[in-house]
Amino acid sequence: MENNLAVGGNLTPENFSDFIKRLRHDVAGERVHDHCTRDAIFTVQRLRRIEGIDLAFEPPKVLTDSDHERRWYSPKAYWDDLELEEKQALNEEAIQAEDKFFLDMNENEQWDFLADRDYLNVYGYQEEWEHVNSHLTYAAAQAFIKRKSHDYPDGLRIFTDSRVWCPEFTIIVDALLAGQLVLNTPDSDNYAALISLSNVNEQLQRVGIDEGSAQLGVMKLIEMAGINHG
Repeated sequence: MENNLAVGGNLTPENFSDFIKRLRHDVAGERVHDHCTRDAIFTVQRLRRIEGIDLAFEPPKVLTDSDHERRWYSPKAYWDDLELEEKQALNEEAIQAEDKFFLDMNENEQWDFLADRDYLNVYGYQEEWEHVNSHLTYAAAQAFIKRKSHDYPDGLRIFTDSRVWCPEFTIIVDALLAGQLVLNTPDSDNYAALISLSNVNEQLQRVGIDEGSAQLGVMKLIEMAGINHG
């Protein structure tokens, strides 16, 4: 597995460059043609099934055992899960109750028949997709699903949402893509100068210059020096 930022890799120049490349592809490049979403952000959602919906509303149905430990979402799935002896026993009950084999019933008859068994329960349910977390790149969302899907047995999906009303996210992403936010490491050309300017900022505040004025002064020095700052 690649050890990039999407899977929790270290913030190295190589990984940062890879991140910017993936980010550009996902929110301003070819992937935009797939999701057609402005200012995309990639949200992982979990499927949640809410049981107990009144069957009078004709919701989808779920079959459970008496202990509510196992679930089947169709009569056929229940049948396929039975051992041979259990299938024979169920057919005997079906013949006694409906005068036909279980698989000879239509699906509605199967549901009604199973609901009458005292060792089974039939409930109505509805499905909802709930937010789990959000990622700046599609690969990061995929990595989360690959790593954590065992914790969400009903399923996970990636939903492409818009951060158009999330100005902080959008400002940061736009700055990353424009090269205004860059990675400075100890071996970067401007690293020592930027550290010195940070120290200047702190010293100016210590002698009584307010934070805003100190920062403006530092920014002016950066502009005069032509230093690329991140």
